[in-house]
Amino acid sequence: MLKNKVTEILSAMSSEEIKRFGEFVTSPYFNKNTNIQKLFNELKKYYPSFEDKKLTNEYLYKKSVSPKGYNQQVIRNLNSGLVKLLKDFLAVEYFIESEIDKTIAMLYKLGEKKISCIFSTDLKNLENRILNTKDITQSTLMDLYRMETERLNFLIQTDRQEEAAQFILKQSDYIILHFIVHLSNAQNNLKINEDTFNKKFDINLVREFINNTNLDKIMDYLTDNKFEFSSFAKIHYYKMMCSLYPENEDYYFKLKSFLSGNIPYMNKNEIYSIITAIEVYCTTKISKGEMRFYNELFDIYKLAVNYGTFVKGAPPQITAIKFRNIYICALRVGEIEWAENFVKIHQKYLSTEGKILSELAYSQFDIEKGNYDRAIERLNNINTDLYYVKKDIRRFIIQIHYERGHLESSLSALSSFRQYINNNTRLIPGTKDNYIKFINVMTNLTKLKSSPDRKKLQNLKERVKNDSLPSREWILEKISELE
Repeated sequence: MLKNKVTEILSAMSSEEIKRFGEFVTSPYFNKNTNIQKLFNELKKYYPSFEDKKLTNEYLYKKSVSPKGYNQQVIRNLNSGLVKLLKDFLAVEYFIESEIDKTIAMLYKLGEKKISCIFSTDLKNLENRILNTKDITQSTLMDLYRMETERLNFLIQTDRQEEAAQFILKQSDYIILHFIVHLSNAQNNLKINEDTFNKKFDINLVREFINNTNLDKIMDYLTDNKFEFSSFAKIHYYKMMCSLYPENEDYYFKLKSFLSGNIPYMNKNEIYSIITAIEVYCTTKISKGEMRFYNELFDIYKLAVNYGTFVKGAPPQITAIKFRNIYICALRVGEIEWAENFVKIHQKYLSTEGKILSELAYSQFDIEKGNYDRAIERLNNINTDLYYVKKDIRRFIIQIHYERGHLESSLSALSSFRQYINNNTRLIPGTKDNYIKFINVMTNLTKLKSSPDRKKLQNLKERVKNDSLPSREWILEKISELE
């Protein structure tokens, strides 16, 4: 297999892109080196794998330069030239697809050449196009800022500075609003990294800026003066405040209300970002024992599913973790039928690797219904390298052994699980600690099932109530059965 920068790029391109690049590389405007054309024409015969044994630099030299001899530097230069053309092609492809970027670049050149009649018309058309879209994103604000920048440049270049004042303000408004939205996204992403990956940020300019800026007053100013996009900025402001001050639930309920009222007018990627932030907020509350937030989280998941904003990309996909979180939340609030329908309808959006989650889900549904034999069969047939699926499989098998009264099997599985958790280097400390707690609690509960002790059960119950660990509600239910 020939492996270099050229084949890496070509392998990632679609067959339609390969066809268009063939037209691109033969255009004298972009490429005048006929040997590069020959090199590409030979390489495309082996697209997309480039695995033929004869495909070597020596072979390509003979096909693209000369049937005699071999010059390594020449083939290196041809490869470098082809890589540059491929990168130029990808940039041009993006430019063609992005009408707004193309128009702004064109305005820059028109302004530079002071072509007033076309500039004014095209600027107005662009402004209408951006402002009339219902698909508002953070990029919308940046596009408007860039547009106003070109307007101001044009006014200065044509000696019309006296007309610039109102546009200086508009340009500044758009970049400040864009910054507020970016600040919100940055804070949310930092929070996810802190909670999920145990990252620490001792020097954190994002948080320092937020803590030393009166953003409440700025939001009031936006509302009182009826600024364009003030609702969009407020949604992101509440998202940011939820991340920083989770104890203030007023921010959360305002965010939820704003989202529900504006979701039909928002871009799906923006909605996905906000729903992820709400998801983080609710799970943080749940981890601190506030179980009512399971219902809040389920409401948000239902909203996401109804509007199709739980998937991303083209073709649309759902991450395995989000898929799992949605159906598990439904189970937690007793919506088994909803969870089953969700898995049945939406498992098609999982990646090939993630499809194993649907089997895990069906095993959980069997457990909920008491179909333990079927659940065990499903769990034993799951073959995966996904560590979070492996730990779920072990946890469910332990619970099934307990439900069936197979206490020795349960204790043996707990001992094996402890060893697995201790040896797993991929688990972050917080997650590892929670699973060790689960193992300790389940070991005590399993022993108490064969020899109940009211005082010990009460102590175990208080311990579980005040802690965050997997299967917490199920464990509390099992303790209550023994009391």
